[in-house]
Amino acid sequence: MQYQLEHHLFPTMPRYKYPAMVAHVKKFADDNNLEFRQTHELELLKMNVNMYKKVAALEPVAGAKGSRPESQAGDIASLVASTVVKGGSATVKN
Repeated sequence: MQYQLEHHLFPTMPRYKYPAMVAHVKKFADDNNLEFRQTHELELLKMNVNMYKKVAALEPVAGAKGSRPESQAGDIASLVASTVVKGGSATVKN
């Protein structure tokens, strides 16, 4: 990926410095017989969109929790999310 490796190796480094680190990371990879891959940003976006299309076309798994609000109406996460705390007491919105 474009600068994913640099980001994880140096998480506090400002983003604008990542390009300068590529040569150092690539040298480390070469010195240690590690594969070094870098993908252009537009290609990464294309790969992500294609993955979303692939996942969206899959058949649903029976018994799996849905990701849409209407499929979660009775689960505990929705109950907690719909709870509003006012004046020290919790009330449930329906």
